[in-house]
Amino acid sequence: MALEGRDFKIYNCPDAGQDRYFRRGTEGMNSELCASLMSVNRDLLGVLILESPERNAFKEDDEEQIRGIARQISLVMERARLEDQLRFQTSLAMATGGFVDFAHVARSELFKVRRRARWLSKKEPALSEQGYRWSQQIEESAARLQQVFNEAQMGDSGAEMEPMPCDALVRKLVEEACAQRPIGHLELEWDLQCGGARVKVNCKALRWVLDHLVGNAIEAGGDRCRLTVRTQLRAGQWAVVCIEDHGRGVDPQVRRLLFQQAIPNRPGRGTGLLRVRQLIESMGGTVRLLDAEPGRGATFAITLRVVQV
Repeated sequence: MALEGRDFKIYNCPDAGQDRYFRRGTEGMNSELCASLMSVNRDLLGVLILESPERNAFKEDDEEQIRGIARQISLVMERARLEDQLRFQTSLAMATGGFVDFAHVARSELFKVRRRARWLSKKEPALSEQGYRWSQQIEESAARLQQVFNEAQMGDSGAEMEPMPCDALVRKLVEEACAQRPIGHLELEWDLQCGGARVKVNCKALRWVLDHLVGNAIEAGGDRCRLTVRTQLRAGQWAVVCIEDHGRGVDPQVRRLLFQQAIPNRPGRGTGLLRVRQLIESMGGTVRLLDAEPGRGATFAITLRVVQV
């Protein structure tokens, strides 16, 4: 009701056995009183729920009290969310402030690297077979970096959101990301469960996000890397995409900083995940690092809105 009306709502369920909307949370509860937690922009932040084993446990006075409590909690949650956004935007601005200038210089230098690698592979007769392969790899890497810097300078303003089949798109973009990174051995496992569901995304932005997460996962996995890609539907409204590696995991001290700021004393580390968060949130989604035991790998979960099932 709160989602439909975008307004603050109270719902009193006096008898669980007679109410088709009741969803039992704790065993033995027979009545509950619910209040929506709303932001100042009328977005639903959550639901405050009081339960009782007695039927007809909550009266009008209780409704007024929970209304006031819910409004106070909503204000606290809204403030915390705004503070989080401010920290994130400040960190992002600091991390990317000089990137456009850097991209301009890097693009020129990478062009020189590509030209010399091409010349070396075609004109140097004494080059060994291994040397010839290396020169090709140098040219390919430089070409890819040049494309990335070109896109960074152009930005994402020209890209449009469009509905795309979730599983097929994820498979395509992950395979592209893996193909760009030749390693000793890569074991890629798939568990795609979204069926024909379509998500509305900026394909260019999602390509950047998955390329970055897959690159991090491969780096964590080493020369013999195992990578698992999962998708699943949640409540018919969201598609969850998980990129899971089986590497060394994320240091607990670093974990709390991810998606919030760059990692201190490690230049360049963490800035990519700031960009990941920015792109995913621009598509109305979320991204987070799931909980895991130390040393047991890392799983990043992206949530995207479903437009068609």
